[in-house]
Amino acid sequence: MAFVLIAVPLLRKMVTDQLASETSNLFDDSPLSLTGPGGTGKSRIVDAVRGLATAWFRPNAVMVTALTGIAAATLRGTTIHSSVGLGINQTRLPKHLQHPSQEQLEKWDPVLCIIADEMSMADLVLLGLWGQALCHLKENSKPFGGLIAVLMFDHCQLLSVRGVPLFKTSSPAKPFSPNQEYGANLYQAITKVVYLDESMRFNDDPEWGFWLAKARLGEWTPEFRAFIQSRADAYNCSSVHDFIQVVSSDNITRSATNNMATKIAAATLVSSRRVYVAPAQLSSDITSLDLIKIRSLPASQTGGVQVFLPLYVG
Repeated sequence: MAFVLIAVPLLRKMVTDQLASETSNLFDDSPLSLTGPGGTGKSRIVDAVRGLATAWFRPNAVMVTALTGIAAATLRGTTIHSSVGLGINQTRLPKHLQHPSQEQLEKWDPVLCIIADEMSMADLVLLGLWGQALCHLKENSKPFGGLIAVLMFDHCQLLSVRGVPLFKTSSPAKPFSPNQEYGANLYQAITKVVYLDESMRFNDDPEWGFWLAKARLGEWTPEFRAFIQSRADAYNCSSVHDFIQVVSSDNITRSATNNMATKIAAATLVSSRRVYVAPAQLSSDITSLDLIKIRSLPASQTGGVQVFLPLYVG
């Protein structure tokens, strides 16, 4: 059903090059919220929508974005910020988006559908600025620039780190800023919601899927902890692995355990060696020369963040 709700208005636009009927109905081009836990097929729907556009020789009709770089790469898309040219933590619409160049307008001209993943991590200011940018880039004052907007949410996952979450409402004591108000209006403009509840990820292990579904809702019961512990015990008893798993239901205990294990491991190294923590995205076969080169980079090339964090001297 989710695919049909997106495909029908997209197909109508591709065939007629016109917006859907002004009459509101289930298959109009109003914004759609696609939500549900992981493994329920959201990415498959994205692939199907892309496939439809490609089949009609309009591959650029669908723009796929995500809030984080990892999610964008997984979907073979781009980040929400880079899709329109927004800066990180921007609080007002930059001039180049208030008056887009001809090149920007031509880039967005073929786009008919915008898909955004991980929107539960966005805040009202980002959504407001992004929505305003789309209106300028499409030269259309309707929500999301008149595009078929598909916003994928999972509010049980991480929320916005700094700003106001999308589902929050203003109050006389704490009124919204203009950009927050614009973002709130966009969020409330979503008139269609599809909740995917059938997970395909755990077909081979339905018991694990059952307990993870409860954990997603915050139901960390003693039975669930015992179940995870039993899985870890079975793993640790295997002779295939040369390390053990430790179960922890809170980040403080997890961090303390990992730090202590790292400190003990570092003590077994020769005195000239150090132990470093590296981002998981980096290759595991980094050499000593690679490490020296990366650590010598100026802050402007590493985003001002230490790529490697020295923990303990061996």
